[in-house]
Amino acid sequence: MPTGCQPEPITAHTIATNPMLFLDYSVEQFNLCLSNDVFIDNLEALLDQPWPLQYSQVMKEKVDQFYPRGIPEAQLRRLGWLSHLYSEQEISQWPVTTSDTLWILLTNSGREWEDSQVQALASRYLTLGGTLTGPLLQEIGGRRLCNLQEEQVEQIPAEAIGKKDQLYRKAQEAFAGLAGTPSTYFCQIRPYLGGAPAKDLKDLANAGVAIDMDMETFLALNPEELQKLSVVDVKNLLGENLPELKKSEKEPLVVGWVQRQSQRELDYSGSRLCSSLIPVLAVTVGTSLLPGLL
Repeated sequence: MPTGCQPEPITAHTIATNPMLFLDYSVEQFNLCLSNDVFIDNLEALLDQPWPLQYSQVMKEKVDQFYPRGIPEAQLRRLGWLSHLYSEQEISQWPVTTSDTLWILLTNSGREWEDSQVQALASRYLTLGGTLTGPLLQEIGGRRLCNLQEEQVEQIPAEAIGKKDQLYRKAQEAFAGLAGTPSTYFCQIRPYLGGAPAKDLKDLANAGVAIDMDMETFLALNPEELQKLSVVDVKNLLGENLPELKKSEKEPLVVGWVQRQSQRELDYSGSRLCSSLIPVLAVTVGTSLLPGLL
């Protein structure tokens, strides 16, 4: 029996037959009575039990004691919710070399990751040569990916292309198989459209299927690329959300785009779009330019 252990050592049998060990063992006794070997051998069963935070910290320490040179990749997959106790710095040392490992860590932990932890995981995976697939991109999410280092997303000179462009290209490759169903494709590619070139935005607009782009996504588009879109392009992109354009009339992105549109195209585009744009244009370019719409 380990020195100071009371009431008795924790064995595989104890773990299997006592679903609430923390009621019978104080934090100190839990640490003394549970050997590292028994802990690692029965990790999944222990993680299935409810534990106060202090016990969770003891289990993390036991993992680190058992693997003083670092947790092997195969064992990372077994950590479950315990993985959430690791700091970004610790995660940045993990051997996350396969997409399976990254996927298991992201999806099978049973708890919500902090954004900074997900960024550390994805960053480590990319640094070790990993490739982000469609499901991984979706699980990680655009907001978190945008905080990765530029060179980690794609091995090209940082001055050659912007980070959002890189993220968009990677997402475009990952979701290429969905391009035949524009609405589904849009749902997946939406977080990355801030890096989309005008040509791709025009393709979405003219896909023949309403995608009803929300204003949050619209306002996050690359301003330079948006300026290349016609009134009809914007009308098709926004679809049912076109009336929302009025609410964003003072946004620099909208003001800049409106000022570049020709009166002829505005007249040609149809009454629905015109009725949305009249108040915007009146503010930005003056009513004297709108005789055909008023």
